[in-house]
Amino acid sequence: MTTHPIVPQPKVENWAYPFKAKGGQEVTDPQLYQQALAQARGGTYLLGSNGLWHGGVHFDEGTAAFLDQSRIHCIADGEVVAYRIDDKVHRFVPDAHTMSEGKTYSTSFVLVRHRLEAPQLADSDETPPSLVFFSLYMHLLDWAGYQADPALPRPAFWGNDRYRVQTQGGRLNVRQAPRSTAPVQAELDNGSRIRIAGNGAWCQIIEILDNGLTLRPGHTQVGLGYVARRYLKAEATPKVQNTVVVLDQPFPIKAGALLGHPGLYEGQQQIHLETFSCDDLPAFIERSRAWAARLPDSDKTLLKIHAGASKLITHRPDIDAKHPPRISDPGLQVGVDLILGQAQLDALPAADKIVIPPQNTGGICTPEQRWWHLKGLLADAEGNPIDGWLCEQEFITSRHSPWEWVDYETIQDSTAPRSRLAYKMSNLDLLTSDEKIHYRSEIIKGSQSPIILKFGKLIDENEDRVLSDKELKKFLSKPWLAQKLQKTIALCDSEWNWDPEKWSFLDELLTAEAENENKEWENEKQKIKILSWWKQASSVESLSTLAKCWHIQGLDLKSHFLKRRIHPIVTVLGERVELDFLLKHQGKNLEDKDVREAAAELGCEPGLVYAIAKQESSHSSFIEIDGEKIPSILYERHHFKRLARNESLESSHQDIYGPPYRRAKKLKNGTYIDTKTLQQVQLIDTYGPSGSFQYERLIRAYRLNEDAALQASSWGKFQIMGFNYKAAGYETVKDFTKAMSKGDGEHIKAFLRFAKRNATLLRGLRTRHFETIAQGHNGKNWKEINPDYAKNIEKFYNEYNNN
Repeated sequence: MTTHPIVPQPKVENWAYPFKAKGGQEVTDPQLYQQALAQARGGTYLLGSNGLWHGGVHFDEGTAAFLDQSRIHCIADGEVVAYRIDDKVHRFVPDAHTMSEGKTYSTSFVLVRHRLEAPQLADSDETPPSLVFFSLYMHLLDWAGYQADPALPRPAFWGNDRYRVQTQGGRLNVRQAPRSTAPVQAELDNGSRIRIAGNGAWCQIIEILDNGLTLRPGHTQVGLGYVARRYLKAEATPKVQNTVVVLDQPFPIKAGALLGHPGLYEGQQQIHLETFSCDDLPAFIERSRAWAARLPDSDKTLLKIHAGASKLITHRPDIDAKHPPRISDPGLQVGVDLILGQAQLDALPAADKIVIPPQNTGGICTPEQRWWHLKGLLADAEGNPIDGWLCEQEFITSRHSPWEWVDYETIQDSTAPRSRLAYKMSNLDLLTSDEKIHYRSEIIKGSQSPIILKFGKLIDENEDRVLSDKELKKFLSKPWLAQKLQKTIALCDSEWNWDPEKWSFLDELLTAEAENENKEWENEKQKIKILSWWKQASSVESLSTLAKCWHIQGLDLKSHFLKRRIHPIVTVLGERVELDFLLKHQGKNLEDKDVREAAAELGCEPGLVYAIAKQESSHSSFIEIDGEKIPSILYERHHFKRLARNESLESSHQDIYGPPYRRAKKLKNGTYIDTKTLQQVQLIDTYGPSGSFQYERLIRAYRLNEDAALQASSWGKFQIMGFNYKAAGYETVKDFTKAMSKGDGEHIKAFLRFAKRNATLLRGLRTRHFETIAQGHNGKNWKEINPDYAKNIEKFYNEYNNN
């Protein structure tokens, strides 16, 4: 029986891969994971190396050549419902009298619950089909591992009240009351550890865990005081150790969030990732397919390539957008079926994607053609790999919605471990003739396993009925074959539910002599028992008490439902943030030709346009965070204050809401001094460093007031303030910021429109009057903001003309 939460949890909106690529980049191509899993040392989905059932996949030394396995991330939006953290790694010592350390294995895990829901139909109040599923991350790092390396980030869902002071200055002010205007009674050294209470921007210190507190001269301590939360870094610790923790209140978690780090399994780092559902999954798929028939064509993000119909055009060096392939060109017939997601197609290099727009020549209309250069993904009818250009064509390729679950199959496999093992041992000639007769019925049952019947012949090339690691790796290295395995959903008993009777049935098989105990097998049973967690987590909503569930290949599920991402996602404030007010970078760098064309349209010299761009952005109009190019910005808190008009923010958010920032210089000792008065100032009162720091401030402001935050920042090569979005030719400020994210071409278009509507700036450009240009671009108070602005414009103008 499966029970569901009374209040439905939020549905999955975002997906992520559990590990980044080897170099630390985000993974965009599912083929990388397919290549990695083909090299895993064991733990294949549905097929364990010992002949027993295996519901997940392993990431180990074999996959480490492709992936950065230093930390593991959540694969989809959801909520952590249970976890277990060992105090230290478990060991089995074969003989207490030997020096051997024995085998290591971690029982630490995290269980995340997710809800998959189809899109709502337009003009309908019908409830879309939905499915509750879980992702399990097993063999995580033990608590001793975190204590040995304090620098390791800790999962937020552990949750507690321990924090470490983390400031960019030397110390943190401790105030007598929870507000910025309260007297400072003491200071905490950077790095000090404390316990706190309270959930707001200011929190009360309830314990100081080291000696980092210094009283201010002339002050006495009135309680332990209050500190600003933004200068504290959480240092989470597990609630308890060595036991399953079922959270009273599930912890919401986003795709890509940290779940933990790999632990040890038999002396090596290894993660077992498993995805399963206790719902009636076939019924869900049936309803989902009916629902998909009513969804718009825009939802069809999957491309199916059909065996015998599709053709790959042979690549030539001269093929490009100006010389695209033709359907009549020579090529090879595709002999296998394969489904590719639009996100995977979009991730192809620019040179491997060609779009030929629709044409109307002599009254003959030809539709748009999309070509994809596919390498290492397809084969001919004999199974030989082929590469080439594929053209999307109606009746030859087909488009599908993920909710159609195209080519997915469900099977039920209730084969007992005893039968699976007997079949495996018989094939390996590990049974005597008498034993083969004795276990004949079990061997037959094992041979009739639905999983073996479905995949045995595909994998077993030499037909010896032994699915060797070599054969399995070869099978998984072929995308068109691996996808058949990935799209099989199997109903089986969970391996995480300890049933002593089920495992004791194997005693006779694994003990050669009835009177002798097989110590290795007894140890193995003990390990299975300790690894099990299902019964301890039985109170988790939607987890079946019968421990029978539908297993899904989670990584295929991710690539199946992954939407084409149009917004950049970057790490800001220690978390992955989707910048929904930007689009992914699309354009090229600004060229001299663009500058000259803009100057001609404005009726001014090109050197003046160049000078403004150089002064405003030093030609660095974009910055890069996590491989994403996003426009450079400068956040202005006084404009946010003027636009947001929320006086309560004055005390709680001083660094992003208040008077104008002061221009300051950072000294070698980490302190800041005002460039005009040479007085020491705090970082919160300065502009601070460029780059990601500006986005940290912007994001915090954006979460308080979206439009005000975007308008309070200057953007791109010409650093046009967001509140000038209408003058720059846009209906909304988000239209403006999205355009700024595309490339320098949009920056100069916006500058042209802005300059044409700015009489002062236009006059300064046409008369080559540098102070008028400064006033037009920066306002009447430009000398107070930057007294050297006009001189710099003149300098850069001369620089351009002297080149």
